[in-house]
Amino acid sequence: MRLPHRTEWLLVPKPHRIERSPEPVVFDLEQAVEWINREKPLLWLGSIFSVPEPSGLPSGYALTSSLLELTFKEDSIAKGPQDQLIETVLPRWPLEALLDEFEWLDFDLSESLLSFFNDINNSVAPNSLHRAVTSYYQRGLASRPLCITTNWDTLQEQAFRMAGYSVVIGGPGEMPGAAFGTESGDPKTIFLYHPHGSFETEDVVCSLKRQQSQLALTFEIMRHPTLFLGYSGYEPSLYRRLEFRAGQLWCIRDRGDFEIPAKRRLLTKPNTFVFVGDIRELLKALGVLTEDVDLTSKYVALEGKIPPKVLEMVRLSIFAALSPDFCVQAFAETLLSFHDEPEATFRFITLMRGTISHIRNREPHPGLLLSLLSAARFRASEQTWISLLAYLLRINGDVPSRIVEQLIRMADEAATKAGEEGSFEDKGIYMPGVLLNRTKLYKSYVRAADRIDDEKLYFVPALYGSDMAAEGENVEVLAFV
Repeated sequence: MRLPHRTEWLLVPKPHRIERSPEPVVFDLEQAVEWINREKPLLWLGSIFSVPEPSGLPSGYALTSSLLELTFKEDSIAKGPQDQLIETVLPRWPLEALLDEFEWLDFDLSESLLSFFNDINNSVAPNSLHRAVTSYYQRGLASRPLCITTNWDTLQEQAFRMAGYSVVIGGPGEMPGAAFGTESGDPKTIFLYHPHGSFETEDVVCSLKRQQSQLALTFEIMRHPTLFLGYSGYEPSLYRRLEFRAGQLWCIRDRGDFEIPAKRRLLTKPNTFVFVGDIRELLKALGVLTEDVDLTSKYVALEGKIPPKVLEMVRLSIFAALSPDFCVQAFAETLLSFHDEPEATFRFITLMRGTISHIRNREPHPGLLLSLLSAARFRASEQTWISLLAYLLRINGDVPSRIVEQLIRMADEAATKAGEEGSFEDKGIYMPGVLLNRTKLYKSYVRAADRIDDEKLYFVPALYGSDMAAEGENVEVLAFV
């Protein structure tokens, strides 16, 4: 399709773009300590801080590994291939994304895990790393009385209180006020922010699906230099919020993190630096940790079994997202096997999510088009027709106008049939913001609707929340609206 010529001129702001360096800027220990003493960053703490005894909680890595073992443990699969599967999936599926797979199937995994950890939280105590964080703030190494932890437990606030601090807690349930994290006049007041909530404030969220309805991070927090300790960085709900220009120093275990695309993007931003080493070494160099600490993490096991059908659906979702070949073959099998309900619908939604992911990634696989055409034949929905349009526009810059018009018409007819409630399948595949705006964006792109007003243009990205793939599609289409 060739877009009709337009003779109007527009004044538009320059898009915000973060230039990245070819390689991360790596500090040695002396440089890292010098940067911290100069910039006085606030601390951002990951799950490793609650691992040492007497806390004894599992790290996020260990918890994700445990859940993947539950997912792929099969008597029919030899241990070697099982381990290889887990190693392949582990850097690609953050914990909250993995929990999403179970939550979408309405299987109680998140709630039981939270209840389990809440019970543990009530019976354990802060460890040496928690006390080291307290010492960091006591020594004036942070310019602001603000600390961030992604942990659900209350151990860091306990450590602050044991040192005589009054702790003000913030979380995603309610956006803190402008004064949160600023000097209060009382040197013994500290502000602790939990992006994923905490057991104390009872606003814990552990999956991306739940995170959509809550506020993950206040914008004020992103204005200050930050030292990231024991935090992976590639969580879907927070990843986009870490793209801020204030100075950042990341402490990572080894250079293998440079090979993870999502992590590399964070580490190559301007004014961002990396210390490759042990957080214990860095904390000792700062003078806030004086004793040896064992960071060996516990893992979790499930007493009982997850229903085979649930595990099958989770595996199906993961494999479909990893391989377009598998996705196409499984889609054909699903549509032609006539599974009973609700299994048939769950399989359809799972494989459509994988198909949409490959389309957004511009996978040149001919089977994706066949999958979409088959989906439109068996379960016509508004977004299925829009996805057909999206696929054709990506592989062919000269789609005939009559085909575009027919696809738009079929999408409108499907939306009318679904009514105000909308398509159940579409709701399972796309985030709410996508359903509100995706059709409008593509119609505007092909000139089948009026150009989107400026205020809507800038409001739309916010509606996508933390669906990074959808946001990428959104920006790509908006560039030509």
